[in-house]
Amino acid sequence: MTELFDEADRVSIDELRPYHNNPKIHTEEQVQKIMDSIENFGFTQPIVANDEGVLIIGHGRLKAAKRLGITEVPVIVRDDLSEEEEKALRIADNKVAMDTGFDPKNLAKELDSLKKDEKIEFSAFEMDEAETILEELEEEEVPDDFDEVDELETEHECPKCGYEF
Repeated sequence: MTELFDEADRVSIDELRPYHNNPKIHTEEQVQKIMDSIENFGFTQPIVANDEGVLIIGHGRLKAAKRLGITEVPVIVRDDLSEEEEKALRIADNKVAMDTGFDPKNLAKELDSLKKDEKIEFSAFEMDEAETILEELEEEEVPDDFDEVDELETEHECPKCGYEF
């Protein structure tokens, strides 16, 4: 299936119900971070629900919206999924997000930029988390030019041309 579901309807939160067996845990800290994100950037990701209003994706966003007093949220209604497909999507959406991390160098660069502009709190990172990431990057030895790279021990050789790197 390669359909794009990019049309969201505005739905009253009273018409939505969390899935009773939702396997994702939403801590108070996470819900607060979602609330902060919604307050700072708006509601940027729609909730996904079936045609009965049962949530498939977006339990944390719904909790945050309720606490913020938001009465309508963007919802993509999926009436084309079986109950098993809804369960699989519910799990897959959270599992895929958990399986990857950040590129540490790029994350540190972005956090450093946000720190300079005093906007780290908008990133969902706490200041102490950001400081730790920035300190770890500073501790890494990164060659500044090719002369330093050439001085490093070579551990690999290209099987085609013999170039050592």
